[in-house]
Amino acid sequence: MCHFNLCFIKILEKMGVKVEIDVLKRGFYPKGGAKVKVKISPNSLKPLNLTERGNLRRILIISGASHFLKEKKVAERQLKGVKEIFKKLKFSFGENIKYYQTLSPGSFVCIIAEFENTIFGCDNLGKAGKKAEKVGRECALEFLREFESKACLDRFLGDQILPYLALTNKKSVIKVSKITPHSKTNIWVIEKFLKGRFEIKDNLIFWFPSC
Repeated sequence: MCHFNLCFIKILEKMGVKVEIDVLKRGFYPKGGAKVKVKISPNSLKPLNLTERGNLRRILIISGASHFLKEKKVAERQLKGVKEIFKKLKFSFGENIKYYQTLSPGSFVCIIAEFENTIFGCDNLGKAGKKAEKVGRECALEFLREFESKACLDRFLGDQILPYLALTNKKSVIKVSKITPHSKTNIWVIEKFLKGRFEIKDNLIFWFPSC
């Protein structure tokens, strides 16, 4: 939810879509129980041209966990794992620790990078038997791979945004960190339903609508 709200929604806003999300209650597997209130303001989609990040504005680490895990300081330890990696590279960042009332225990850590022209990030979920510090370290290492790619969209966001590009009926181009199998499958499906075609060149994805 963190990546969706802070990354995906922000990119949709660049395309002219206004989405307001109010997370009323968090939920973790297996009981779930999350509640979300969403308000979408209808509007026509604009094309997206993202090939340059611009200057880095800030990096934010959000570490969250269920109230069941507060005594064990799981959120703090996940953050500690991220810091172990970031400290070696002298990254400056903001941090946010949160605990939630949930039906099942669980945790997550999310790292967001905001640039002049774009925003991207990655997240990782806690798991029973897995040390919280390791959850944080894994997320930090994955973030660094995304960060060093010089891409405008992380590999998950690059996949998720494709249907919206195709609905604009105008040419778009995005620079992604990786062309994933999910992206290729998504492209294949979209081209079966909508008039136009995608083209991949290195880590650039182009959308060409049919005239």
